[in-house]
Amino acid sequence: MHQIVEGHDLFRASFLICPFGVTLGGVAMRRARSGVVRIGHVSNGDVVITKDGRVGKIVSLWQRVADEHTFLEVDSFPCVNVDISFRASAQGKTDLFENHELVDALIYVEASPGIIKFSVPAPLLYDID
Repeated sequence: MHQIVEGHDLFRASFLICPFGVTLGGVAMRRARSGVVRIGHVSNGDVVITKDGRVGKIVSLWQRVADEHTFLEVDSFPCVNVDISFRASAQGKTDLFENHELVDALIYVEASPGIIKFSVPAPLLYDID
């Protein structure tokens, strides 16, 4: 109801849930801890993967007010031993993932302290879009 009262269209392809306004360098933005993006509902703490195999844990979701371009602020995890399914979660670096780059939200396990393991989504294995 809060979203409807605020005038947000809940039938859009992507939108932020309970966003608050932020101005960065004169650009009006919205920021939220959760929202609906290309791959569905995601929240702060979810781990996502992009078309080029980048993996990161969501910090927050951002949207430009002018054109509603949506992107995710993430802690991006590097590969471990050149294996796409293992990532060094203890070595995260801030990165931005654009909505159109997302492939899936990942279910993962902690393989060892600071290392996560996940199954690679089929679109990345078989070049399906």
